[in-house]
Amino acid sequence: MASILLLEDNDLNGDKLAGCLEFRGHAVTRVHDGPHALRAVVSRVFDLVVLYTATGMDVLRMLRQANSALELPIIMITSKDCSDGGVEALKEGANDYLTQPIDLNVALARIDKQLVLKKSHHDLNYEKLLLNCQIEVSPDGILAISNEGDWLSFNRRFLEVWDLTGQVSSEPAGQKGFELLLSKLSNPEHFASVLAGLADRPDERSWDELQLGDGRTLEGHSVPFLDPRGIHQGRVWYFRDVTNRKWAEEAQLETEIALGESEERYALAAKAANDGLWDWNLKTDQIYFSPRWKSMLGYEEGEIGNQPDEWFKRIHPEDLDRVKRAVADHLEGQSPNYQTEHRMMHRNGNFRWILSRGLAIRDEAGTNARMAGSQTDITGGKVSDPLTGLPNRLLFLERLEWAIKKSKRDKDYLFAVFFLDLDRFKLINDSLGHGIGDQFLVCIAQKLDSCLRSTDAVARFEQEDVLARLGGDEFTILLDGIKHVRDATRVAERLQKQLSLPLTVGGHEVFTSASIGIAVSATGYEHAEEILRDADTAMYRAKMLGKSRFELFDPTMREHAVARMTLETDLRKALERNEFLLYYQPIVSLDSGALIGFEALARWQHPERGLVPPSEFISVAEETGMILAIGNWVLTEACCQIKAWQSEFPQNPPLMVSVNLSGKQFTQLDFIKGVSQTLRESGLDGHCLKLEITESLLMENVEVITAMLMQIKALGVRLGIDDFGTGYSSLSYLHRFPFDTLKVDRSFVSLVGPQGQNSEIVKTIVTLAHNLNFDVIAEGVETAEQVFQLRAFGCELGQGYFFSQPISAAKASDLLAQRQQEWQMIWPLTSVGQELHA
Repeated sequence: MASILLLEDNDLNGDKLAGCLEFRGHAVTRVHDGPHALRAVVSRVFDLVVLYTATGMDVLRMLRQANSALELPIIMITSKDCSDGGVEALKEGANDYLTQPIDLNVALARIDKQLVLKKSHHDLNYEKLLLNCQIEVSPDGILAISNEGDWLSFNRRFLEVWDLTGQVSSEPAGQKGFELLLSKLSNPEHFASVLAGLADRPDERSWDELQLGDGRTLEGHSVPFLDPRGIHQGRVWYFRDVTNRKWAEEAQLETEIALGESEERYALAAKAANDGLWDWNLKTDQIYFSPRWKSMLGYEEGEIGNQPDEWFKRIHPEDLDRVKRAVADHLEGQSPNYQTEHRMMHRNGNFRWILSRGLAIRDEAGTNARMAGSQTDITGGKVSDPLTGLPNRLLFLERLEWAIKKSKRDKDYLFAVFFLDLDRFKLINDSLGHGIGDQFLVCIAQKLDSCLRSTDAVARFEQEDVLARLGGDEFTILLDGIKHVRDATRVAERLQKQLSLPLTVGGHEVFTSASIGIAVSATGYEHAEEILRDADTAMYRAKMLGKSRFELFDPTMREHAVARMTLETDLRKALERNEFLLYYQPIVSLDSGALIGFEALARWQHPERGLVPPSEFISVAEETGMILAIGNWVLTEACCQIKAWQSEFPQNPPLMVSVNLSGKQFTQLDFIKGVSQTLRESGLDGHCLKLEITESLLMENVEVITAMLMQIKALGVRLGIDDFGTGYSSLSYLHRFPFDTLKVDRSFVSLVGPQGQNSEIVKTIVTLAHNLNFDVIAEGVETAEQVFQLRAFGCELGQGYFFSQPISAAKASDLLAQRQQEWQMIWPLTSVGQELHA
């Protein structure tokens, strides 16, 4: 893997980015200032450098003085509020730049791109060096000339063969002509006539025997030099001293060697050997098709004529207009060359994917006279998944279109489409690495394929079922010729059973399952994308209902999918239109009844639906990434509001606010910096802010999460575990996290009865929290009996409808205006909840 130098501006950004790069196998060297960075580059070789504009602009300029952009790629990371930083970095020679906050996927993709470009540059230089070495060690004297007679290049052997060493500079310099060579020949008139003939016939190859004045015999070969478009640019000569060889025995061998060398250097004949060639005489409207062109489509030499229709009638109907348009655009001068990828029908009735390229040749009047080109069969790379070897989406859709057409011809024909998405595959990728993840996908593909090859007496498929990989961890299956819908469900059950078995990949035992959506052709479809869409919709429904299951598609699912898409669209508009607002639920001391603060809860004021609760939009925001913008807004708004209330309603200790965090916020490199900036700009003391995270987030990456929590604590901010008891946290890890508060989930609080029945879980959680020096807050408190029991257990804080439902900022201000005297007057009467609720 690559060696990368990272000049960072703070430890957090370096930790996150360096961690991701090292996780992918790269060697990362981290420095914290410009001098160390420059010394590191001098002392060792790096494949790529990552700099932050805050400290790296001077380093960028100095590195660019010594290294080109291809030799040493440099990526700059600019701050969010520095919009011109990236432009300046590019002007100074940076290859690319990223803007904070960094999206890790984008950052890794751009770093990979620069590494690939550098490797390509290195490989190209290596190939050039290798070619030069091959030319220099060649036994032939090689001379390349232009159409005007300029000596473009020659090797050392050329000077030796013609006895020109010391007479001609080792580097070609302008027009030399052949006068110098003619002076070396015993019969210059013969060679002069050969050159004159070649000038009239530039496309011809030549071979000749030349007698030098010193008695030696040279064998001379020449081939036309064509550019990639096939246009004649000059000629390459090969000269060999064959004085001591017998002509009759060596002539054929020498010709073959010269031919092989010319093909290697100019990549002409070797390429043509694999491609089908065509030459279209536009004036006579006839096309020459090479034997390879015909055999590529399954035909012999005499089975295809020379009319343009022989080409166009074999192109897939859906591609024909596009191909003709591309040809016309090139002939009209709207494109520099002609190139298309399209399908052509093979003799066996199947369609092959073809890459067709060509170039128009104009006569002296500027009129299109000919158009010549090649075609390459690219079916394998076009329809196969490179990782698993399964059919890809393109081929799968073609097979699916065939099945739909058959179902229209045969009313008894039935097929089903499975859409599979592996559950928890991201966890495998993140924990074991992408290499193991790829091996895992290959194993899954083999397991699925083996299931379909099983001779199931119930299904009795008429054709071989098609298993395909659409990309990522998504697979599709076409069950062909089933007899009943239950045949499809039985196959799904068999697949689920097989997928539930463990796999050993790279020395790791891995468990997984799949969510499967099934769409059956009995519903009636016109296009392949429609049934694939419905199978995908059913799969999504299976995931929403708990994963590791299958669902049959029904039309109501499509309505739900459309509703969700509408919700997502409205949610994006809500961010632009500032439709979000905060509600505040009071947090109360169970000992004194004092109002100590609020939990900030996001609400969406939809222009048509009214107030939308978070249960309806937070999951969509999480999946789409919009939770980042929403979360940042909530944090800023809550801090500013609580600071305003502290000024208007001072108390000791001052009011505090709790804010829930999303797991995606923890993936942002600048999250800690953003919290610090919010506190600074709002003026709120860090001890008055509590950030709450769910326990399930804690287990995703214990080491990284712990490090981030410690940095948050360093800001003075308090931390809380939200909804404790509903996740999967390990008690062995719990003591490692620097939490202040543990929140008991409402599902446990609701079990507490009037006489304390069903309350052992809550009592155990409170005891555990106190043993870990955590305060406890109970959410969902709804009755006075629950208050008394929670107080008896030692629970310090509570929130819930007994005290107040979440209320707007205006109502919260009114509550604070009456606050302590009224709260304490009625505490701990059983009517507290009803009084406040009113």
